[in-house]
Amino acid sequence: MTTPQPEIARHQLPFILRREPFGGLLFEPANGTYVEVDEEAYHFLREWLTEDREAKTEEERAFLQQLVASAPSLATERLVYHIPSKKPPALSALANVKVLGAPTVIDLQITERCRMACPHCYMSSSPKGRDLPFDDARRVIEDAAKIGVCQLAIGGGEPLLYPQFAELLYLSRSRGLMPNLTTTGDGLTEKSLSAMAQCCGAVALSLEGIHADFGTRRRKGFAHFEATHLAFREAGIPTVFQITLSAENLPQLPEIVDYCLSCDDLYGVLFLAYKAIGRGENFHRPLSR
Repeated sequence: MTTPQPEIARHQLPFILRREPFGGLLFEPANGTYVEVDEEAYHFLREWLTEDREAKTEEERAFLQQLVASAPSLATERLVYHIPSKKPPALSALANVKVLGAPTVIDLQITERCRMACPHCYMSSSPKGRDLPFDDARRVIEDAAKIGVCQLAIGGGEPLLYPQFAELLYLSRSRGLMPNLTTTGDGLTEKSLSAMAQCCGAVALSLEGIHADFGTRRRKGFAHFEATHLAFREAGIPTVFQITLSAENLPQLPEIVDYCLSCDDLYGVLFLAYKAIGRGENFHRPLSR
């Protein structure tokens, strides 16, 4: 069954307000911001967001001013998913301790398939890799939404090769989860591009070197990477460069950083440590060496 596209414009992605043992947690999808509040602030915030209650005291007005400074889109938007979970009995003794009642983000590997054959792949992904059954993915998303998970980190393999990729993104958004993913851009279509533009908080492109150095790890060259980045930029998709560093490509770090700085549209840059496992067990050395 095809999951319908949620009727939510990108600038109207709902906040998530979640009950916690210590009070509550507010997630702002526009900037990926989490705000933790105590018991009294949670009750006021819930009423302000869901019942249009106005601030009545100087303390409440100061709190709202502080809150909007942390989550600026609250100044114009109040669309919210409220997760009114009760305090877990096992955590009742920890009411004054900031112990979350559920994860804020979960990782979901939806496929082992990938056509890049990257020599450093810690998953040993291949064109014949398995896909996660969509019913299983649906169950994970439904269960995650019930407990107030805010973000879904989608991985692979190459997520774009997953048969129900777009449907998975729409399902996630329709349940209040913000999907994010990492991709090489292989298998990108207009359908998947549109789904990412409407649903994703950010999409990460893998980058371990630039120009000729890029080809030492990726079957498709640097021109393909830049074309994918351009497609994301034109679609308005917040883009992150995800850079895995090993002992071998560490000397290229200044050049990589200069390239990242030249891309003024980037949402962010994420550095990961090389894992010497899977197909990458003997390709490069981890930084710890």
